Amino acid sequence: MPDPYKGFDLSGEAGHAPNGRNYLLVVAIDEYAYCPKLNNCVKDAREFIAVLAEKYAFEPENISTLFNADATRPNIHTQLKKLKSQIGPHDNLVLYFSGHGETEDNVGYWVPANAHPEREWEFFSTDEIRRRLDAIDSFHTFVIVDACFSGALFATYKSTTPGYEGKRSRWGLAASHSRERALDGTAGENSPFAATLLRQLKGSPANLPIQDLAAAVIRQVEQATEGRQTPVFKPLNVRGDDSGQYVFRLRLAESEASNWERLKNTASIAALLEFLEKYPGGRNVEEAIHRIEQLEAEDRAAWEMAEKGNSLGSYLKYIHRWEEGRYMEAARKKVEEFRVGNKGKAQKINPAALISSSNTFTDPRDGQTCRTVEINGQRWMAQNLNFDVGEGCWFYKDDPKNGEKYGRLYTWEAAKKSCPPGWRLPTDEEWQALAMKFGGYYDWEQRKDVGDPKKAYKALLEGGDSGFSALLGG
Repeated sequence: MPDPYKGFDLSGEAGHAPNGRNYLLVVAIDEYAYCPKLNNCVKDAREFIAVLAEKYAFEPENISTLFNADATRPNIHTQLKKLKSQIGPHDNLVLYFSGHGETEDNVGYWVPANAHPEREWEFFSTDEIRRRLDAIDSFHTFVIVDACFSGALFATYKSTTPGYEGKRSRWGLAASHSRERALDGTAGENSPFAATLLRQLKGSPANLPIQDLAAAVIRQVEQATEGRQTPVFKPLNVRGDDSGQYVFRLRLAESEASNWERLKNTASIAALLEFLEKYPGGRNVEEAIHRIEQLEAEDRAAWEMAEKGNSLGSYLKYIHRWEEGRYMEAARKKVEEFRVGNKGKAQKINPAALISSSNTFTDPRDGQTCRTVEINGQRWMAQNLNFDVGEGCWFYKDDPKNGEKYGRLYTWEAAKKSCPPGWRLPTDEEWQALAMKFGGYYDWEQRKDVGDPKKAYKALLEGGDSGFSALLGG
């Protein structure tokens, strides 16, 4: 398979993260009661919410906000306590704060909207934030802080490298170091930190691991501020960290799941390749690649078996099973050779060669086993039903011995009842497509032949080269 797909494996041996919900709490303050007002915090926050809700897997009912006057110390406590009761061990939390930050005696603080700059006890300390996050049993927690001195939030131990998405994590991305101011930016624009963060989230063509996000943000903010501001990406000193990492997953993952459910058992390599092209960073990429490799191996094995048999039947069997097979052209050439023969004589085949012993179906209702054959991408029964539905079915000439070979005869309603679970009667269009594959059919409405009905009749009849084995028994 092409190398580009290999770059999207975010799980490794640890597997993907559980399919839980994403929770988002956003606190943003421009209008302070006692502290200097800021320009862009609420604007930045609204745009952050918009990109997560529109592009990534964040549902509106799981997004909470505290803007300006609502962003008080009690309200922040209340929201974090509420998240504790909502978030389960399979869910993720993203916490975003944009506003004033302070530091005192190596302790960092978020400044609520109504806090007085001379009353430190009205601030929200990073120690309190940690305790609240300790109580939230999420799978991933990711905290983003656009505030002065915001680096004080992080653990003091040595930074580690994020691991797989399938391991729990507690990470933070801050706009500046603990002794550094974060720039607010020009009024009506985004802060340098928020501008870079939003640009990365909006521009990502695939699922975005936070390690990749943080690396780009740090590099670009340093460049934009000419080294005056250096963002920080480090672990949080919060319980539950197994050195994994959170991944912003695209919203298309929902449609991806339904498409994969439809395709996961398909025998079409082309359909699987189309799936990979549509969802290059999807959750089911590895499974799709594995399925393609499995089909390619089966295709190769089927061709080797056809070559080993080296008969018209073995090559026709390959053609009927592998409509998209890699060796289809070679198989058709072989069939043509056998049909014409070295002396121009038609070759006779054994229809049983077209149907392997594994192509059978056992009716769970009575244990009878029926041969099947795959044609036009559909599985057809290759012998007549012989299931007793009571009224509406009988044996030809009322002789049970005829049922052994010909099955039963049915009225239309009884025939519908006779189908085993998972099976149905074919439509007129499906009959026509089946006949057309082997030559043609008679159009009763137009009163004319379409193609060559006689050729199809011969192919579909018992002993014909289709493997369908229709019986004239009624």
